[in-house]
Amino acid sequence: MTQSSTPAFLQGPASLPVAYQRMLQRDVHAPDSVDRVLISKMIRLTEVSADYLYRDYTPTHAILEPGSRPELEAAVRRALKIPSLESHVASLESLRQVTTYLAAIASRADDIPLEDLVFGGTEERIIARTTDWCTDLARAACVMLHVAGAAARIVCLFDTARAYSGHQVIEAYVEGSWVCADPVHGFVHERSDGTPASALDVMRERRASPDNRNALFRAVFLVSYNPMTASTCNFTESAANAYYLSILTQSSAGWPGGLRWLHGEDG
Repeated sequence: MTQSSTPAFLQGPASLPVAYQRMLQRDVHAPDSVDRVLISKMIRLTEVSADYLYRDYTPTHAILEPGSRPELEAAVRRALKIPSLESHVASLESLRQVTTYLAAIASRADDIPLEDLVFGGTEERIIARTTDWCTDLARAACVMLHVAGAAARIVCLFDTARAYSGHQVIEAYVEGSWVCADPVHGFVHERSDGTPASALDVMRERRASPDNRNALFRAVFLVSYNPMTASTCNFTESAANAYYLSILTQSSAGWPGGLRWLHGEDG
């Protein structure tokens, strides 16, 4: 999933606190699935790794062949409100439109019973079945943006000061820079001056913010996802396991007593 010449930066769940390592070991996605593989290869964004991650790590051009993913191409045309992708040039507006399109899908998932939730699968299946699971929508967003003509990659976020506070968003390379966007909540991240922000920009501003805005950017990881490797990936779909069902059930109840680790992950 990532380039073979990756330097020895902090990589994978082992660079997180033990509670998060244990949580990720029980991930809801199927063992050996593409989502598990991506998590294992994520690289922690630090001031040491930033130059490599923003200069050499991810190609800055889209790599999908036109016509190779017809269902996703149709979804992208709907998102961009255009009849054809033939002359389309990816832009910041393209990123906003794809992000908004997927957020609308996420908003329709609220009424799905917990026991009926499905996770993983191909990007086509993720979009077709409706979901608000951030890991799945981030992967779908990456491929849709490649279809739209923009390089994209996954951003894994963790507020390591709190329990179960993980999230996935994406970065897309548009108009000459990497821009971070959230396909679950439908917005593009911005700097304090209102200009589009990369994950690195948000991480740095979080550190400088006295009110600790963007706490999820306490620990940031990047991982490249090459949509041309689909034939070699495991896209098994899975139901929620008992571990995640307990967390989701507690979350639905509003966390009486406060957000906390439920299964001794931090012990």
